[in-house]
Amino acid sequence: MSGIAPSVLNALNALDPDATYSQAGGPKVKSSKGDVFFVKTGHARNYDQWKGEAESLKAMYAAAPGICPRLIAFGEDDESKQRPYMISEYKQFTSLSSTSGKVLAKRMALELHEPKNSEAEAKGRFGFEWPTYCGATRLENGWFATWDEAYASLIKTLLDGLRQEGRTYSEICDLGDQVVS
Repeated sequence: MSGIAPSVLNALNALDPDATYSQAGGPKVKSSKGDVFFVKTGHARNYDQWKGEAESLKAMYAAAPGICPRLIAFGEDDESKQRPYMISEYKQFTSLSSTSGKVLAKRMALELHEPKNSEAEAKGRFGFEWPTYCGATRLENGWFATWDEAYASLIKTLLDGLRQEGRTYSEICDLGDQVVS
């Protein structure tokens, strides 16, 4: 049990109170029953980023079960209520064969981007409810009628960030404006 944050251990015990849990190297935690979990804990500054990641995993798994790890728990540390933690299934990824790559691509295209609930249909066909991150860059999301509108919005967010950096990026921002207009 040592090395596992108390909040994470509480969430794992809620999942299976009869199991014991131990670190299994890196972000892996293994239960005495053989289950392996991906666990990460962070700082308060990561909360929004991890909330977006957790909501993304939930949405992707709901749309296409098995295409990504299933989110098991997301929360905040019991004491400070600021440090986030996330627990998901642990998936051992390997390289894809040509055939499995085509199956994955087809599933991504047909399952992930097909609205399966009234919320997605009511808000627009393409997009996402929560802000997400590309590294440290926050991407504001929303719901849009077309992919063109969804990607244009994301690109505009990135261009706005570059503009805030100063004139160094003015040429690429001008070109980006042409692409999204």
